[in-house]
Amino acid sequence: MSRNSHVTITSCVASSSSSSSQRTRVSAAPSFASRGLAILARALWMNQWSWVDGTVSEVWVFDEMFRISSDTDVKDLKSRFASIFWCTYRKNFTAIPPRGLTSDSGWGCMIRSCQMMLATAFQRHFFGKRWLRVHLRDNRSSTLRYLQILKWFGDSPLSECFYSIHRMVEVGKMLGKSPGDWFGPASIARVARTLIARHSAAGGPIVSYVVDGGAIYLEEINDIMRAVRLDECEQNRKSGDVVDLDDVDADANSSVSHPRWSRSLLIIVPLRLGIDAFNTDYVEPLRCLMQLPQSLGFIGGSPHHSLYFVGHTEKGLLYLDPHTTQCTVDIRRASVSTLNTYHCSTIRVMAWRRLDPSLAFGFLCASRSDLASLTSSLRRLRSVSRAKKILPIMSVQDRRPRPPALGTAFSFESCDSRASSGREPEDATSETASSSKTVATILRRIHGGRGNRLPSSTTKRTASSSPVKDGERSELDEWTVL
Repeated sequence: MSRNSHVTITSCVASSSSSSSQRTRVSAAPSFASRGLAILARALWMNQWSWVDGTVSEVWVFDEMFRISSDTDVKDLKSRFASIFWCTYRKNFTAIPPRGLTSDSGWGCMIRSCQMMLATAFQRHFFGKRWLRVHLRDNRSSTLRYLQILKWFGDSPLSECFYSIHRMVEVGKMLGKSPGDWFGPASIARVARTLIARHSAAGGPIVSYVVDGGAIYLEEINDIMRAVRLDECEQNRKSGDVVDLDDVDADANSSVSHPRWSRSLLIIVPLRLGIDAFNTDYVEPLRCLMQLPQSLGFIGGSPHHSLYFVGHTEKGLLYLDPHTTQCTVDIRRASVSTLNTYHCSTIRVMAWRRLDPSLAFGFLCASRSDLASLTSSLRRLRSVSRAKKILPIMSVQDRRPRPPALGTAFSFESCDSRASSGREPEDATSETASSSKTVATILRRIHGGRGNRLPSSTTKRTASSSPVKDGERSELDEWTVL
């Protein structure tokens, strides 16, 4: 959300006067103000979800479907919605150097949306998918775990606040973002990857895998989970336990279903579904993705107005909106009323066509069987894309294509001809990602980079070019356009 887009409502105060003309002007002022308030109230009401008595509606929250036909069903839906962590703008927190920012109002909406997705991942890891906030009653262990999650997201520079806005801004500096700059879905995904890695090194319960180019590579995920297992074995060895490294390799590469990993795997997939506007052909594939058991929804929204999307109806997307400024909460001294500021029971809905093409999807896998189920579902969803005659949103491949060896002849014409032929690869285990049909990916493979940015010599923006204005979209060259 842009810094200058806030709406301020002022009250009109008029003093009485003996002049009839003045009385006329005074009486007209409240009428004008009332009309403005009515318009604003109607605008705010129009994006709230509501149920019409006597009708039957289907509402999805993640992979859970609610069939709404009574007030009781509405109450159950709102209870589920209010159990999701709600992160919003905050004020009066410890100043962020060097500008001394004490509020993120107007610039931190993408950071808050990312916090909501990460908090949902931790909530699901510890409590499961069907957890409700009412379960905290008379359950001390769950309450302590709940407060621990909130502490990780507290607006403080303390080391125990792994995902605070201070930490996210700090990592953002490494990506060229100054405090107060607006983040995009791709850049905030890389920030999340760094913070999760730090947390995991300190004993955190989640590891992450951030996709580039729209393709999930199973070999890289196996490497991540094998590293986790080796780290656990090293800790066990220090405590005197005997560890067989052959078992580690078997665990990392076996397709046998295990009850649960010791650490859950968060997969974040930045995407761009269109160029200047969202391609509505992707509505049905997005619905299918949001209904997967591993889905955490996605962060996106409209330009400069980030939201966290957690469900959908037939006509639109359900979301949590971070654009409410609240006072900073010290979790160590929090009361029930202050903890309520981390939850919202107001269900808002946005039309699909208003969605910005830039977004980042999240998936959480707690076991190898979860990962196998997710990859199988993603491969099946390719048929939906084929039916729509559009490129798939994302793909799954066994391993990342290797860059050509030095001295190997390379022809853009040959790549263009293969891309334009529209033929599927004969090898069923290596599905062609949509990004392989773009010059950007070809160049990335030549240079062997795994990052999202192209080499500076291949981009139009050079060091002598004028800098990107604050809030302007500067990530088009970081994305693969589907």
